[in-house]
Amino acid sequence: MTNEPTMAAPVVNPPAPAVSRPMRVVAVVSGKGGVGKTTVAVSLSLCAAQRGLRVLLIDADLGLANAQLMMGLHPRYHLGDVLSGAVDVQDALVHGPHGMCMLSAGSGIQHLSQLTMQDKQTLLAALDPVADQFDVVFVDNASGIGDNVLFFCAASQQVVVVASPEPTSLTDAYSTIKVLSEQGGVRHFGVLVNMVAGEARAREVFGRLTSVTRRFLKANVNYLGHVPRDGRVHAAVMAQKALV
Repeated sequence: MTNEPTMAAPVVNPPAPAVSRPMRVVAVVSGKGGVGKTTVAVSLSLCAAQRGLRVLLIDADLGLANAQLMMGLHPRYHLGDVLSGAVDVQDALVHGPHGMCMLSAGSGIQHLSQLTMQDKQTLLAALDPVADQFDVVFVDNASGIGDNVLFFCAASQQVVVVASPEPTSLTDAYSTIKVLSEQGGVRHFGVLVNMVAGEARAREVFGRLTSVTRRFLKANVNYLGHVPRDGRVHAAVMAQKALV
């Protein structure tokens, strides 16, 4: 009696469960104004949206909204309306180019420049229901090292420091990294050198900054790249239309 070969039952693997990408929050900061921080935040948001990511840009320069002007947007509501309970965050979102969304900071509203602890808790709770609608959130912070900047950076996964070659910009960039690391608990920073002549000059600027941070700070500072000076950026700002 011969043994007939038998076919093994095929192994059927169950389908892999759908994996949802966690929302990533990137804070964009600068030690001083005039170095192109908002232009960088707006440009990063639009480039990410062009690549198919679901993007939210939060203008966190509270009371001094500028990001919306660079895209020619006119939001009906702003973050202050969300904090007051007048509208929910979904109603305050405005759609921008390439499908990205923005939450305005409001303009000319002084009390927003200093959020209370209750305001911060309210804001985090308000943003929670829309977290699964976005892949990445860019936060355009106010310039400097105010309490609101500390709050938004501490709530982010990545902090991008925008600096220019000017000595005052480098000094203020160092101060920003110092305060965020020592008081905000931020340990990792990416530096983007803006409005610079070229790669060699940008590397020189970054080297000057890190030579000081390595000596005095417990912070990891990485070079993200540079953006060359381009007169078309100014023309785009004047036209209220993002360059990208």
